[in-house]
Amino acid sequence: MTKKVGDLEILALEFLSKIFKELKFTVVRKRVQLSGSQNGYDNLIGIVDDKYFSKLIYSECKDYTSD
Repeated sequence: MTKKVGDLEILALEFLSKIFKELKFTVVRKRVQLSGSQNGYDNLIGIVDDKYFSKLIYSECKDYTSD
């Protein structure tokens, strides 16, 4: 089965979102970077804690199953 471009990035973003919600952070922003505008990362997720401190988390996805 072949994967569409972006499937890994979407799965990783949903995974991170679920983890942060379970850790009691509020997820305020989720974004998968479009092809051609990477700027050094694939995903961006914005979270806020119970004291209203916000953080932006950037992630890079790598699929090593193909050359």
